[in-house]
Amino acid sequence: MLTRIAIKNFVIVDELELEFAGGMTTLTGETGAGKSILIDALGLVLGDRADAGMVRAGCDKADISAAFALDARSREWLADAEIDIDEDELLLRRVVGADGRSRGWVNGSPASISSLRSLAETLVEIHGQHAHQHLLKAGRQRELVDWFLPKNSALSDVAEKAKQWRAVKRELAKLVGETGDSDGHEQRLDLLRYQLTELDDLALTAAGYEQLNSEYDQLAHGEQVLEFAQRGYDLLDGDEDNTITSQLEQVQQLVINASKYAPELSDVQEALSGAMVQLQEASVQLRRLTESLEPDPQRLQQMNSQLERIHDLARKHRIEAEQLPERHESLSNELSALENSDAEVLRLRAEQSKLVAEWQTAADRLHAGRQKAAKSLSKSMTDGIAELGMPHGKCEAVITALPPGVPQTHGSDKIEFLISANPGQPMQPLNKVASGGELARVSLAIQVAVAEAAHPGCMIFDEVDTGIGGAVAEMVGRKLRQLGEHFQVLCVTHLAPVAAQGQQQLQVHKQTDGSATSTTIVPLQGAQRVDELARMLGGVEITKQTRSHAAEMLRKSGNG
Repeated sequence: MLTRIAIKNFVIVDELELEFAGGMTTLTGETGAGKSILIDALGLVLGDRADAGMVRAGCDKADISAAFALDARSREWLADAEIDIDEDELLLRRVVGADGRSRGWVNGSPASISSLRSLAETLVEIHGQHAHQHLLKAGRQRELVDWFLPKNSALSDVAEKAKQWRAVKRELAKLVGETGDSDGHEQRLDLLRYQLTELDDLALTAAGYEQLNSEYDQLAHGEQVLEFAQRGYDLLDGDEDNTITSQLEQVQQLVINASKYAPELSDVQEALSGAMVQLQEASVQLRRLTESLEPDPQRLQQMNSQLERIHDLARKHRIEAEQLPERHESLSNELSALENSDAEVLRLRAEQSKLVAEWQTAADRLHAGRQKAAKSLSKSMTDGIAELGMPHGKCEAVITALPPGVPQTHGSDKIEFLISANPGQPMQPLNKVASGGELARVSLAIQVAVAEAAHPGCMIFDEVDTGIGGAVAEMVGRKLRQLGEHFQVLCVTHLAPVAAQGQQQLQVHKQTDGSATSTTIVPLQGAQRVDELARMLGGVEITKQTRSHAAEMLRKSGNG
């Protein structure tokens, strides 16, 4: 559900912030006031195409933010996109520069425009002359038909068999290559044997690589270590008279002499004795090290060549050198499996054939179920549009079984919604014959028919009442309000009978000072709402009778 929107420097909007409630909200205003501007701004933040003309004249950028209450679908989308969830709110933002370039964010994380469009499908459905025409998409039409299927339909079986078939296909690809031919199988075997021969020649283990590196470091820095060790030994206990050991002995003797008259120096004497023992031990170790170290250029060269081979092979496999033993084991296991895979290939191919047959059986059952479901949906759509000002219109969901092919999770049917708006006209796809207003009314009829099905939390109808009036307009309003009992409904309308049905009403007002034009949107309450409905009913001159009629409309709709 849309909870609030903030718009700044967008077209003729200077700055605007609105909060939204659930149920049905209507947007009204005089012709040309810009009633659809809120829908346009919302569409932009949901991924619509941006251009420089959207930035208010004289400004450097337009900035739109929209907040939504999180639901299961949007939470799943955020989790898949690895975007942090901020409590129970989802915040989208879009900024368009004066040069037409734009940027988007989801909960503060940068997001591509395609990501915004993908997320929008979990949040909002827009019905009218706009880009978000979900009803025209084959996937959405299939979802609506499937909602009319009985609970024991074959839909889940079809999806499960297709999933199992893909899993077997992946296993076969590992054994015989993506193409599934024997040549690819043999080529893979040859490559594995060659790679393993190279790794076998190294005979490298994880411990061996670590030891080799350690020994190489010692040899490579042997002369430097020998020099440091010798200098250290000379300073500690060399031939010089002033070595550290000899100086410490002198200090020790001085303390012994002084302690005869200062017993408190006994602790100092003990500390010096301990230090002398440690220095002597260090001296012995340094002397042994200088005697044991001996440069070995030939061994160093051998180790350098071996390490070069190791690193060259690691680059070839695109891994770190220490991962080569693990790579060797992995390739060895794969080779062993492939060399003994003939029986497994036969088994998997037989399993594939079995799954295709089972999938086709389930798909045939699903097709039969969809045929029945399509009849129910077609009747609901036709009855619905008749109530909404298209008495001679006819809607039909046509199910066509496609030729056998690769198992798909949604079955083997082509599903298409057809419409004939007037008597004598042939049935044609919605997008070819329905005007914006007709399409919006067809959408409304369908949404009411399947109101309990899963939808985004917010549904927007833009000019759904175009070309109608009287009793039909009142029926449209009632249908929208009925839909608002299940979802949040926003409706842009120019008809009072529709506007009166909304639990909330927003008025769009355009004003100018002669040099600049701006649009504002304000919530209406009480008498303000009566006045706005009266304006919609009575035109330029609003009479007492017109206001009375407007108030009566509100009372009849339960909003008075």
